[in-house]
Amino acid sequence: GRYPVDDAAQAAFVRYSEFVARYFKGRVYDLEVWNEWNQHGNPRDYARLLSKVYPALKRIDPQIRVIGGAVEGAGRPDFIATLAREGALSSMDLLSVHPYVFWRGDSGTPQALVRWLDDLQAVLMPYRNSRPMPLLLTDIGWPSAGKRGIPPARAADYASLFTVENQALLF
Repeated sequence: GRYPVDDAAQAAFVRYSEFVARYFKGRVYDLEVWNEWNQHGNPRDYARLLSKVYPALKRIDPQIRVIGGAVEGAGRPDFIATLAREGALSSMDLLSVHPYVFWRGDSGTPQALVRWLDDLQAVLMPYRNSRPMPLLLTDIGWPSAGKRGIPPARAADYASLFTVENQALLF
């Protein structure tokens, strides 16, 4: 129930990852290493874990795409920037983000999301020899309930608008 941060826990997680890769070899090619580590974890610990898991998975199946991040929240660019500084981008093939902008209220629009993605690429480019980092937007939306909810019709419009106008960003 805790993050694998010490050497023993990270070694155990590597063994678990190897088991998963062997079990699904030839059937599953995208493996994500953790989900929303940034909720309560340290980016340096996550970068260390990625640096161990990545080569272990590639030894089992070079075709596996290792997905790092699944970083929650467009309001937390410092976590991703620290990952980049720690060299984690070389230990993943794609970076998964959950770029929620709805918490910005009326300014949490699809256009704000695109600006955030552009800003994120600008942060990452120096660590990628000026090449864009392949991104997966794996958790996205505008809620229509709760204290930050917007009217359902607007939520649907925003999701449609983002999807239709940003096909180049989507895999």
